[in-house]
Amino acid sequence: MDDRSGWSHTDLSIHVIRVNSTMKRLFSSLLAVVLILSGCSTEVDNETLTGQQLYEAYCASCHKVNGTGSFLEAIPANRNTALSKKEIIALILGHDSRAEKMPDFNFLTADQAKRVAVYIKKEL
Repeated sequence: MDDRSGWSHTDLSIHVIRVNSTMKRLFSSLLAVVLILSGCSTEVDNETLTGQQLYEAYCASCHKVNGTGSFLEAIPANRNTALSKKEIIALILGHDSRAEKMPDFNFLTADQAKRVAVYIKKEL
């Protein structure tokens, strides 16, 4: 026991571990709130965008530019996905309940969603 503080080294170690654990939980919660409030997209208004440009504008902020996703944030990789183009289009437009945490991009046209799906399947 330390005569000046009244704390033993074991007590201090346990306290530091508890503070670190609490800070990690607080940081994780704060990060989740920021991601939810910010969404995963940036609005772009251009009918002539390529699949890659649409992907980079709406998908890359969550799924990463290289399509690897984020395992720790439960954001799946879409590179080399087993999903068909039709399934990807349905997910993008919000017509598939498998991705309940993914925001739907129902403001995109079916053609724009198709361009993204083609990019994901053929080029990503």
